[in-house]
Amino acid sequence: MKMKTSSQTTKRRSLRFWLPALLLLFAVGGGLVLYVFEARMHAIQFEADFSRNQMLRDVRIQADVERWVLRNDLELVQSIFAELGVIPELKSALFLDATNNVLAATRREYIGRPLDILGLSLDHLEPEQLRAAMQTARQTMRGVSLFTRDRNSLIACFPTSLPLQPGELEARRGGVILVSYDLRPEKAASLRHLQTEFLFYFA
Repeated sequence: MKMKTSSQTTKRRSLRFWLPALLLLFAVGGGLVLYVFEARMHAIQFEADFSRNQMLRDVRIQADVERWVLRNDLELVQSIFAELGVIPELKSALFLDATNNVLAATRREYIGRPLDILGLSLDHLEPEQLRAAMQTARQTMRGVSLFTRDRNSLIACFPTSLPLQPGELEARRGGVILVSYDLRPEKAASLRHLQTEFLFYFA
């Protein structure tokens, strides 16, 4: 009888230990799965919001550049690009002619040179992809944006007019504005906010 009572007591003690442990393991595992899912959805929503805000900004840049290009005032066009350099997430901005020579840029040393795609520090983007995007923008007369493979940079290119040459009466097409953004700082800040929320949840 005593052995039976001792065995039952041991089982109850074992149950008191393992049941909470299993429930805790289940809660932590479920929480981690939920966090991974939420982090993925959060990243998708972040990229969508960033792309939307970036396109609105780029439309304003395009309108400003178009206005001064049609007045043949490249100095004011250059001042627009110089001011863009203060935007924290903006890596570079270039105004290219029909043969991809730089007419204006956030950095003056680029002006007058052919486009150097490798010099843009877009390590996770094939040069052919960028050339194809620029060609699409020129042909469709619409803006085109794409992410690098690591999803940490966004590149946008959109068409604009070119300065008039002597004797020309109508605006020339073929110009492209190329802008690249670094998403890492804002993405990291946004993810930290999500992590803080989940720490409270786990607690």
